[in-house]
Amino acid sequence: MALPPATTPPIEHFKLANGLEVVIEENHREPHVAVLVSYDIGTRDEPDGYSSLAHLVEHLTFRRSRHLEDYRSFELLERAGCERMNGETYDDRTLYYEVVPSKSLPLALWIESERMGFTLETFDEKALEHERDVLRAEIGTRHHGHSRLMAHVATALYGEHHPYARRGDPGRDLDDLALRDAQYFFQRGYRPDSAHLVIVGDVTLADGHALAERYFGDLANPATPRPVRQPLTPASAHGTRIVYRSKEYGSLLVTDYRAPARGAREYWAGRLLAYALRFILKTKLVDQQRVALSFHVDLDDTAIDSHFVFQLLPRAGVGFEELESALRVTLAHVTQEELRAALREARAGLIEHEWLAMEHPLSRARAHVEALAHDGHPSNPEERIQALGKLTVADLTPLLRTFGNPLVIAEKLHDRYVGPAGAVEVFEP
Repeated sequence: MALPPATTPPIEHFKLANGLEVVIEENHREPHVAVLVSYDIGTRDEPDGYSSLAHLVEHLTFRRSRHLEDYRSFELLERAGCERMNGETYDDRTLYYEVVPSKSLPLALWIESERMGFTLETFDEKALEHERDVLRAEIGTRHHGHSRLMAHVATALYGEHHPYARRGDPGRDLDDLALRDAQYFFQRGYRPDSAHLVIVGDVTLADGHALAERYFGDLANPATPRPVRQPLTPASAHGTRIVYRSKEYGSLLVTDYRAPARGAREYWAGRLLAYALRFILKTKLVDQQRVALSFHVDLDDTAIDSHFVFQLLPRAGVGFEELESALRVTLAHVTQEELRAALREARAGLIEHEWLAMEHPLSRARAHVEALAHDGHPSNPEERIQALGKLTVADLTPLLRTFGNPLVIAEKLHDRYVGPAGAVEVFEP
């Protein structure tokens, strides 16, 4: 697929007097605008024994505010032709977004300014009980075997007391959360000087700037100083093995290796290598050796490090020892010819992915939030695509040595399986 050259549209990056960081991108490809507000608070900021607190607060902010009745924001946005709206809680941040027709941009900004400045006062016991019930149902749906497996992997990577470790029982902790806990958590992170507003789409820079000032400029921070987050340490696991027994049918091999962190010079080489390995592993493990039924390879980022993550679903009759051996041998014997051939397809695929992501305002808004967090400035797609185009086999080859030293090897299996001697076993009811 022939792609036109990437161009970076007009962007303005500034801070309001209250500390709110703003990025406006003028992009007239379609008559819509994405509004995204990111708060520097997430699950990593939950104290021990308070898992689900970040997600509970996210839910509470959707309910009402000083000037909006219960769930009125949803009705207003729907009537205005909103394409997408949601909130998302992550380790390092909490996001809220709307994609609306250009003429409805003031409405979306007003709703987000209401969330930031006028929802805390509406938190009460009735709202807490309702959102706790809603969240309890979500946990029951989402807290399945795979998510529990990945929670054990995160704990193995970082250690039991690390903010990225998945500690506690989300359902049990949720029952113990009190209204004062939600109020405290909101005041800690939902404040202009801990937030980022991104506006992308069919709006001029001048209009976007004026609207940001109009709706957010008068919002005040709490009297307490902005909290300072504790420094985080990268993953320290080496060769940790998890045998995870689940009542759920199905087997899965998950292997994590250290990768270049976002912001490192080799980062985009690592991302391109992950893409290239998709082509190589399909040939070696699925088409030829046929030990894997399916697999996924990606590079996962956190605020402090990155990991190559391999997830392989074995074919019937294939044990974990055989699957692990096949993966290990394949990664250890990638030839320059294989890498060169895979690189051509991987580069085209990754650049196409980057280019297509530029077409939608919300994708671009997300890219700006990630770039602000990792690089300290808005996303520059032109620079990123140019960097990918210049990478060669020589840039990727040194990273292959990473695969000689796994951080975590996790086996998810049905409970009839007996793990190898010496394995760290994790049992689930």
